[in-house]
Amino acid sequence: MSIELYGFGSYFNSNREIANDIDLLILSEDVSTDSINFSIRCKSYLIQMLQSAHVVMLSKSEEKELDFKNKSKAIFLKRISPEQMDFQLSDFVRQLD
Repeated sequence: MSIELYGFGSYFNSNREIANDIDLLILSEDVSTDSINFSIRCKSYLIQMLQSAHVVMLSKSEEKELDFKNKSKAIFLKRISPEQMDFQLSDFVRQLD
C-alpha cells in the first residue's frame, strides 16, 4: 500500500514567488479502511508541516472519474509508503524550502 503525491495550482504550474498556498493531491490506491487511514495520516502531517497547504484526497477510481490530474495539470511528486512516511514527507517538505 502506498499513496501518490501530486502538486497542482500556481505553486507548481507558474510562479512560486507569488503563490500564496501549496495545492497537493493525495491519491490512494482504493477506498479500503487502511488506504484511507494512511491518506488521512499523510494529509495531517502535510497540513501540520506546511500551514499554507491545501490537500485534496481522492482514490484512483475517484480521480479517474473526475479526471482531476489532467484538469488541474497535477505534477507527480512522490510515492509515499507507510513504512517510510515520516522520512519521505519530511524530505518532501525540506525540498520545498
